[in-house]
Amino acid sequence: DAPADVHAAEALVNVFGALTSLLMAEGAQDGLGANGAVEALCAHLGSDRPMRVREQAAAALANLLSGHGDNCRKALYRASVLQPLLALMRLPEGAGDPSTRAAA
Repeated sequence: DAPADVHAAEALVNVFGALTSLLMAEGAQDGLGANGAVEALCAHLGSDRPMRVREQAAAALANLLSGHGDNCRKALYRASVLQPLLALMRLPEGAGDPSTRAAA
């Protein structure tokens, strides 16, 4: 169901945007990292997600990991974050988003 997928993607973009801001608050990295946020965000970096979802998840992940060794270790060892991030960085802008390709 395409409209439902679009709405779900937009909801995720909004949630990850709010999370990006929330992670600037003192103590948020500890609490969210301890409750599975690292793994959850890493799961949304995969190529099966719309590009805008992956970009927003990566931004939230950057704030979650910034200066926080325990969260960085979780991302590396439990969530295997390097491969999806490298793949995301290699894509030309718009290449991973089917809605962008359809317009081209």
